[in-house]
Amino acid sequence: MERRLREGKKILTVGDGDLSFSKSLLDYEPSELCATVYDSEELVCTKYPSARDAIDEIRKKYTCLCGIDAQQLPDTIRSRRFDCVIFQFPLVPPLGKAKWTQDTDIILINRELLLRFLAQVQSLLTDNGLIFISSKDVAPYLFWKLETSLTEYIDKIRYVGKVKFNSEAFPAYKFQNVERDQEVKFTEAVTFIYAPISCTLSSLEDTDIIKPILATKEGGYCVDCIAGPFSSDGDWQIHQKGKKHKRTTTFEEKWKKAIKDIMNSPNFYATALPVIPTSRIEPDIQEQKEDDAPSNTALETIKSCVLDTSCSSPKRIRIQ
Repeated sequence: MERRLREGKKILTVGDGDLSFSKSLLDYEPSELCATVYDSEELVCTKYPSARDAIDEIRKKYTCLCGIDAQQLPDTIRSRRFDCVIFQFPLVPPLGKAKWTQDTDIILINRELLLRFLAQVQSLLTDNGLIFISSKDVAPYLFWKLETSLTEYIDKIRYVGKVKFNSEAFPAYKFQNVERDQEVKFTEAVTFIYAPISCTLSSLEDTDIIKPILATKEGGYCVDCIAGPFSSDGDWQIHQKGKKHKRTTTFEEKWKKAIKDIMNSPNFYATALPVIPTSRIEPDIQEQKEDDAPSNTALETIKSCVLDTSCSSPKRIRIQ
């Protein structure tokens, strides 16, 4: 990611909680930067006092938009093209135990969030543009299956691999708990990379990218778990009896039932608008108005659930 950022690219960030990651990008001097956050400007500055300084610093030269839902991007963003689109540690936020139900599936809701995000931004990339999603590579996040579960439903991009997230490259970046101003210790994470189907990816050839595993049943893999290859029937049977396999297959059945409704929902795919030749959006249109925002099935679903805080990420994350 750092190499791409050093090339002076046009960057879009989404869901940047306290905007400290976007602020850290100022050190890379991008040609354009559009930093966005889901909360209104008033709310984000209330939650994270440091956000005020980040917003002001970014707006000295670039664009900072508040009140932006990455699942329903406004025209001010859809009329631009980006070399890098970055979503750092996405996670549906906790909403209070009173809204927890037995039917809530946090894994499914987070996967839906990311699928809707990719459907929105896939048309906003330049020819060699890249999408970066950083996440923890442990449970429950690994059940999102960022390598395989999303791009089969998206027609313009493909998953190309992952790299270790280098936190030292972004010294101003604060790793916060969800929904509150509490910085936590950084733990290891990876960045998943997506690119246009036609992209040559020559700029990634000399990086430490871990390329996708071709996990097929014929090759001895469990496709649902992306596990294997298994060298014997006995090993395969042991895997099938395991808790991880049973949990994964149960979830994948839920996902198959849910995906049709998700893709048929209004505004699932965003249409890229003609490019407006500007690197700056004036402050008077820097906040997406609630009344103008399209209806959002995913947000309605999310509002009826709560994140299991025992699994919450030790990083600053915010629903988009």
